[in-house]
Amino acid sequence: MILEPLKEYKIQFSGLSDGIHQYSYDIKDSFFENFEHTIVSGGHLKVDLELDKRPTLLTLNFSFEGSLQTDCDRCAVTAPYPVEGEARLIIQLTDGESDDDDLIYLPNDAFEYNIAQYLYETLALSLPLRVVHCEVSGDKSICDQKVIDYLDALSVPEPEEEPESDPRWDALKGLSGDK
Repeated sequence: MILEPLKEYKIQFSGLSDGIHQYSYDIKDSFFENFEHTIVSGGHLKVDLELDKRPTLLTLNFSFEGSLQTDCDRCAVTAPYPVEGEARLIIQLTDGESDDDDLIYLPNDAFEYNIAQYLYETLALSLPLRVVHCEVSGDKSICDQKVIDYLDALSVPEPEEEPESDPRWDALKGLSGDK
C-alpha cells in the first residue's frame, strides 16, 4: 500500500484549535487504486468528517454516501453498489496501546494522522456479505444473463405438486390422542 498519493487524507491536528472542525472528501476510483487485494475496484462517494479536537483526544465522526464498484456474487459482473453509513474513530494522544479497532493511541508528540486506511476499511466493510446488484436496484439487466441462464440450468427444479403421502403415516394420523 502506498500512502503518499493519499496525502490529502492527512489531518494535521497539532495546529488546530480545540473544538469542532469540518472536512469533506470526494472519493473517486483513484483512491481505491492505492490499496491491493481489495474487493472494491472503485467508487464515487461523498464523505463528511467532523473532527472534535481536545487537548489529548480527537473524535472523528464520518458520514458517507455513494457507490462502490464491486463484483456481483451471483453473476460476477462488476457494477456500482450503493452504500451509506456512519463511523466513529477516537484517537488518544498518550504512550499507551490499544486492541480496540475504534480507538487509536498515538504518541504525545504526534502532529498528524492519515485517515486513508481507516476510511478504506470502513467503506469496504459497509458492503453486505452477499453482494447481488440486481436485488438492490431491482434492475435485472445489470446481471450477466448468460451466467444467470447457466445457473438456472444447473439448479434443481422444485416439485410442483405435493408428494403422495405414505399410507403408514396416514394410518397413524387417525390415532390422535384427542378425546
